[in-house]
Amino acid sequence: MNNTETPEQTFLLRLKSTVLRLFAGERFSSMESPAYRMLWLNTLLFALARSAEQLVLSLYVIQRLEMGAAGAGAVVFAVGIPVLVVTIPAGVLADRMDKRTLLFVSQVGSILAMALGALLFYLDALNFVAIMIIAVFLGSTVALGFPVRNALIPAVVKPERLPNGIALMSIGQNFSQIGGPMLGGLAITLFDYGGMFIAMGAMLAVGLLSIFPIKIPKEAQGINPQLARINAAEEELNTAIKNGNITQEEADTQKEQIDSRRKMITEQGGQGGQKAPMRKQMFGDLKEGLRFVRGHREIFTLILLLVGTGIFMIGPFSALLQVIAIDKHDQPVIMATLLYTIMGVAMVAGSFWIAGNPEFKNKGGWFLATLMSAGIILNLMGQLPAFWMILPVMFIGGIAGAFFTNINQILIQKNTPPEMMGRVMGVHALGMMGVGPFGALLAGFFGELVGVSTAMTISGIILFIMAGTALITQPKLRRMS
Repeated sequence: MNNTETPEQTFLLRLKSTVLRLFAGERFSSMESPAYRMLWLNTLLFALARSAEQLVLSLYVIQRLEMGAAGAGAVVFAVGIPVLVVTIPAGVLADRMDKRTLLFVSQVGSILAMALGALLFYLDALNFVAIMIIAVFLGSTVALGFPVRNALIPAVVKPERLPNGIALMSIGQNFSQIGGPMLGGLAITLFDYGGMFIAMGAMLAVGLLSIFPIKIPKEAQGINPQLARINAAEEELNTAIKNGNITQEEADTQKEQIDSRRKMITEQGGQGGQKAPMRKQMFGDLKEGLRFVRGHREIFTLILLLVGTGIFMIGPFSALLQVIAIDKHDQPVIMATLLYTIMGVAMVAGSFWIAGNPEFKNKGGWFLATLMSAGIILNLMGQLPAFWMILPVMFIGGIAGAFFTNINQILIQKNTPPEMMGRVMGVHALGMMGVGPFGALLAGFFGELVGVSTAMTISGIILFIMAGTALITQPKLRRMS
């Protein structure tokens, strides 16, 4: 037997070994759940369409209507403003209704928005007012679906696989940063804006079909939360205490929350008495969710940092990046979308690492450090003199973004009781997406006033100082895992 291997065989064996190591271990453990697989597919298709839609609406305003940074900022503002109104009520509904119904409504609404965009384009009636109406419509569907999708993750994966489930979901969402702009730019190039609306509508229709096979455990349905769910949460807490998976301080905090929830349900008739009116119950649920966030210092700090991030990172990034590519560096639309593609590739890579290494230590410290790095990256985006120099910066920013987004959600969901998940995810969505539109509007008008490069630089400096202050003054958050 000849043991001599050719260079080609050696290369193939090494490639096979690398691929096997890449896909070994727990990286895809959450995919064992059929419900999670369908939720992941639905989220991927929805995120692909959303990523393309918002970018294309901004490009249409910049390219066809020639309204510059202010117009692009106004579009991002219109897409995000419904978050302020819809996300927290959607989170409350997610704890009370069949979550698949909310997903269905969100998906159908997005399809109708795409149909309206295509119709107005071919009627030559797609003016700025029409763009803003479509943007608000799209924003409403995103605001409804975002907290529901996030709240469903702990319901369809095992608790020990939650970090993996969040990271894999993030990979799908991050992949949309690659595919969404590419699909949108390609559709515009081949079929103009009308074809893009039709293509995204078709993708959303496919995503609609993935909702029906999702089977949600009864205890996670969230229809009028009752004492049985509280008891189940208490049993899980007792198991965690017994196994030493939780500190005494965390256990006392969760016990207090469980007792508070049990008292409220009992007062509303949860043990068989007459229930309070639905409107009063929902208002009570909302107050309880806000009280929980405010009473948990670390979660409250994470939400506050999300608010700052929405104003000084997401807003400028959404409104000004394409302006920098098209106006400052005189690049075509397809090159503007390349920036989002590079960042998306890096975010997928970073999320993939987190999925395979979910138990790394000091997640809070990593979260704050990557947020500080985002401030530096924003500064570089605005000041680099050549377009090609921005490309590696976008890749580094994508890696940092993967750590920032994944760790933030992991820390919040791992420290939130199951019966509170929908409401807390509503507050989370409000912090992450609700203030972003104001940041985009501010960045757009500020970019017109002092220039897009200066606006990006100022935003980056503020973000760096904000994250650095938290890193120094919040030791408990810094050590959270």
